[in-house]
Amino acid sequence: DNTDMDFEGKQHREEMSATPERVTVQEPTSGSNNSEIGTEALTRIMRELLEGVFEARMREISETL
Repeated sequence: DNTDMDFEGKQHREEMSATPERVTVQEPTSGSNNSEIGTEALTRIMRELLEGVFEARMREISETL
């Protein structure tokens, strides 16, 4: 069971480290709607990234207890 958690944690960290490489940045075009959509997308990406980091960290902490 502990081995599975370690494997998941390692796999998750690899996914997290690979995530920024897969993000495609599109240059903003004229119009405020595009800017708002870009901000929403960036906010969502950052939220998911931070949630993953926090979950991995909590898993690490719980394994040491």
